[in-house]
Amino acid sequence: MWINLIGFITFAFTGSITPGPNNLTLFSYGRTNNFRQSLHLMAGIMFGVFCMLYLAGYGIAQLITANKYIEILLKIVGTVWLIYLGFLLSKINPFDENTEARMISFKEAFLMQFINPKAWLMAIVSAGAFMPDFSNIHLNVFVFSLTFCAVGIPCMLIWLKMSKVVFFVFKNEKSNKFLSHIIFALMILSAASIWIK
Repeated sequence: MWINLIGFITFAFTGSITPGPNNLTLFSYGRTNNFRQSLHLMAGIMFGVFCMLYLAGYGIAQLITANKYIEILLKIVGTVWLIYLGFLLSKINPFDENTEARMISFKEAFLMQFINPKAWLMAIVSAGAFMPDFSNIHLNVFVFSLTFCAVGIPCMLIWLKMSKVVFFVFKNEKSNKFLSHIIFALMILSAASIWIK
């Protein structure tokens, strides 16, 4: 069991720390907002991930992704959302007082977890490979989902903190604009990766 737990934590850490829509959004948001102002975004992402893992734990996620029409719909909506999100994040300017008004809400952060087919796949794979082996299925799903999220929270904090460090290095507006273009390009790559199997 302990070997399985170590493997699960390693899998969760790798999936949570690598660049992706969630981390890039947190990174961009952290450039213009302090920790308290970022809490609603973190909470939306984490609650969405928790619910997705819960669905995967009970096998509901497999039913959703097994339907080709639903899969294509998820891909289309996910692609459009990621492109829009990339455009939104590219417009963030730490030197602009009105930047905060252009940020996404808790609800949007929550819902964006469910329109990424690759996120569904990660949830299904982790549920199939690392589900705890307690006698109660409800306890299994709860511990599984909670453990993944517990690993993910420090990873999100790292991306938020890293944004402050990068902003300190790129102090002028021109450098930050260049950084915004890089973030936009990465979000477009994330959107394109949805269609790559």
